[in-house]
Amino acid sequence: MSVNFKVKLLLPVFLVALNLMASAVDSYAWWNKQHNWDGKTPPLNYIKRTPGFLGPNALPVPDLNDTKINFRTFVYAGVRYQFDNRERVFNPEIGIYFPIQKNRIAFSFYSRLFEFYNTDSVLRDKRFARDSVSSGVSKSESFLNARIRVWENFYFFPDFTIEFGLKLNTGKNLENARHTNAPGYWFLGNFAKDIYTKEKFTVRIISMLGGFIWQAGDNQQNDSWLYGLGIQFKKKSTVVLFDASGYRGYRNNGDRPVVVRLKLEQELKQFNYFVQYQRGINNFVGNGIFVGLKYKINWIDTKNPY
Repeated sequence: MSVNFKVKLLLPVFLVALNLMASAVDSYAWWNKQHNWDGKTPPLNYIKRTPGFLGPNALPVPDLNDTKINFRTFVYAGVRYQFDNRERVFNPEIGIYFPIQKNRIAFSFYSRLFEFYNTDSVLRDKRFARDSVSSGVSKSESFLNARIRVWENFYFFPDFTIEFGLKLNTGKNLENARHTNAPGYWFLGNFAKDIYTKEKFTVRIISMLGGFIWQAGDNQQNDSWLYGLGIQFKKKSTVVLFDASGYRGYRNNGDRPVVVRLKLEQELKQFNYFVQYQRGINNFVGNGIFVGLKYKINWIDTKNPY
């Protein structure tokens, strides 16, 4: 095979590759101009790994849980819609909860699977997202959680459990400011006590205090205080929980989200259904609605100790 023939054979491949590279550079020309890129700093370094500058599924505020370890194993599925004037995010969610060790320890796994998102250009630029088209689909976050009951009905003290949670780094698309592409974890203590009981109606105060830590870039992490306070009303098989929760990072760069949540759950024989409304009041998307269904798996239930 002659040299001229090899050149003629490889030249089209080289030209196609060169054209693709030029197209990739051109597709980000708007970003370079919009953010006055210096040509040296890696573009991902412009993106802040905090809830105030990422999508709402990246670093959500952990749920405020009651101290009681549910003796029933269940799986659940639901849909979550989060929205305000500048962003719309929709994602399905699935999870499983299972108690072990005589109902003193419980594990749960839940995943937000993937998200459909749409943001306006103002929010896109605020977050330094790379794509000019600010809508799409991203793989979202998954979480693993362990809860341990320390004591219950111990003299006059509030009931107490400890909780450990792990963000599993399944969320992707950091280049468009959707997720951190990095792990995180939290640890906390849950405290709860009944303040009013009459027949089958109970009012209960629930709180949490701990820490939430996540990787915030190369060789960097953000440490925050995690907190929450809520009041729960229970009438027979109906439970209503109202809480205000959040965490407070030390950098003060969009890392101090606060959310207010109202959740209603109705227990049936084999299923529970629930609906939750969430309002972000700092460093978080404005509104959120979460609806779902729990299915109780009777054949792997543990014995009810109550």
